Amino acid sequence: MLPEKISQNWTSFVQSIDINSQRKLKFRLQASVKVFQKSKQSLAGLWVRTDKKDGSVGFFDNMENRPIISNHWEVYTIEGEIDQHTSIFNFGGICWYNGIFCFKNFKLFIRYDTQNFTEVILKNPSFENIAHQLSIPGWKQGIGIKEPIEVQEYTLNSIKEKNKNTYLKIEGNDIINIDKIKEEYSPNIGTLIAMFYNLDDRLKKAVQELSSKEIDYFLNPKTNSIGALIIHLAAIEISYQVDTFEDREFNEVEQQKWETAYYLGEAAQKEYKGYEIDYYLDILRQVRKKTLIEFKKLNDEWLKEATLNSIYDNHYKWLHVLEHYSYHIGQIIMLKKLIEN
Repeated sequence: MLPEKISQNWTSFVQSIDINSQRKLKFRLQASVKVFQKSKQSLAGLWVRTDKKDGSVGFFDNMENRPIISNHWEVYTIEGEIDQHTSIFNFGGICWYNGIFCFKNFKLFIRYDTQNFTEVILKNPSFENIAHQLSIPGWKQGIGIKEPIEVQEYTLNSIKEKNKNTYLKIEGNDIINIDKIKEEYSPNIGTLIAMFYNLDDRLKKAVQELSSKEIDYFLNPKTNSIGALIIHLAAIEISYQVDTFEDREFNEVEQQKWETAYYLGEAAQKEYKGYEIDYYLDILRQVRKKTLIEFKKLNDEWLKEATLNSIYDNHYKWLHVLEHYSYHIGQIIMLKKLIEN
């Protein structure tokens, strides 16, 4: 079962048109946009992607290197070239992080001859009659590669201006601001926390749309499933919690609870199957919650200390937890690609 919603720090919308040309064509996309920023991360842009007949990507631009931040209506433009191998021309708007992002008056021009641009008739260029997040007449939420899934951090609405013209209003909320979170910790601990959030985001993007069957998949009896690897991440993290925060090893109850996840293998294949992805991510979130709470009580001097008579200090140990996390995310992404193929 696929999720009804996904979680991410950006959203986009798209309209696609078929292209069939034996030669290269020039294009110009333009639209009016304004942004009400909630932080420096609040950014918007227009975007264009051409898909070739062989499935590869031709032209691509999402204005990431020149993002829109103005809170006044202004017209923005993307210009480029459609080559003769293009089959689909995708275009739309994109926004990042928290904020209010407004779009209207999309126009597309294509130069079919050497002299003049011809305006292409678009579907619903001013976004009238939005009935639901995934029901924008003429448009789709997403980037056009697969069926749209609602992004839970964003809401989309048609807004009517005083002159009765309409525009698309996208509002992003509850997206984590890493810079603000780092301020809650001492400098070096704040950097560790930022790295955890970055890895959490990478893991979530990789797995949140997987079915339970995909989560349970493993190559052979000596390998592990995605679900087992995520629960293993939780087991390793909690072992370092008791090591560094409490200066001890697992007690008998903890050992019994986490042993299978810690060591993986055939026992983990049998125990961790049949669950949806949120089962695993929720366990990891609960373990992480304790990590964040405990780190708030500590400072950078603590990082220099050692526990359990170890030659390695606490900073080294938590960097190892992050390295371990990153290593297994790589495995998870590899497994996902094998499943997709």
